[in-house]
Amino acid sequence: MFKKTIITLAILTCYAGNNHLFSQATGDYRSNVSGTWATAANWQTWNGSAWIAAGAAPNSTNGVITIQSGHTMQIAANVTLDQVVIASGGTINWTAGTCTFANGTGVDLQISGTYWDNRGSATVNITFNAGATWNMGAAGTLMKSAGNSSNNWQNAYDGGIANIPTTSNWILRKTTAQNPQITTVGAYYGNLTIENN
Repeated sequence: MFKKTIITLAILTCYAGNNHLFSQATGDYRSNVSGTWATAANWQTWNGSAWIAAGAAPNSTNGVITIQSGHTMQIAANVTLDQVVIASGGTINWTAGTCTFANGTGVDLQISGTYWDNRGSATVNITFNAGATWNMGAAGTLMKSAGNSSNNWQNAYDGGIANIPTTSNWILRKTTAQNPQITTVGAYYGNLTIENN
């Protein structure tokens, strides 16, 4: 009986540590294949009893949006999101448009996989609406290739950026003429990597 209780507590701790539950509700979305975010065929939605083909791409008015392991979703146009979960092995590659996170229930962006801030403009920053937050999983990766500021990322971290896992990855990867910026005052990083291709 004692061992069973310990196992149950360990499982509950694992679920709570990821800031989301592994169940679905009507209106939740998940990636179906890799592709462009705005393409409805790349998504499935939960209808209350089964995952079915989505009639439209998800946005902040839908339920939890999960990028499944092995899938890369490209954000190439303006989008407002909420309750986004990037599972381990999943990727969001933001290449164009504006990406805004609305303040909804709980953490608004959970990165257990990879979020690539690959925007082609140094002047367009990720936007977190008032109260919107993001969180990094223990092995999550935030990669920045754009020359935009890191301040919005630093300022919107759930519970304060000092709580970012030390095992997470923050990568600055120079791939074009843009120079990915690093915030130094009051900033915290997990494993910080600076690359120049």
